[in-house]
Amino acid sequence: MKKLADYNLQSYAEYFNTSKLWATLSEYGRKIGSVTVRQVLIIYYMYKDGLSLTDQILVVGALGYLICPLDLIPDAIPILGWTDDASAIAFVFNKLKDKVTPEIEEKADAKIREWFG
Repeated sequence: MKKLADYNLQSYAEYFNTSKLWATLSEYGRKIGSVTVRQVLIIYYMYKDGLSLTDQILVVGALGYLICPLDLIPDAIPILGWTDDASAIAFVFNKLKDKVTPEIEEKADAKIREWFG
């Protein structure tokens, strides 16, 4: 079985668009988990706010990986289905966490409050 490190996240960039991301988070946000949803929103807002091209590609690939239902562990598999997605998001978040601003965190937290109360 392949590990997440064996996958080229950038190859999932074709699956990314904002509408699909919002739909995925709206439908599966509770299954994905609050920590991962917050990390998704933070890296998304960082992407929108401006990152280097290399970092933009990495973010778009990770968000595309989240959206794509057929990845390392298919999302439809109960309990395990979102673990690889969470790992991909955490990997990118940890790579970029030194660039997170309080403004980006507040945008993410505001969106979580809007969606989930």
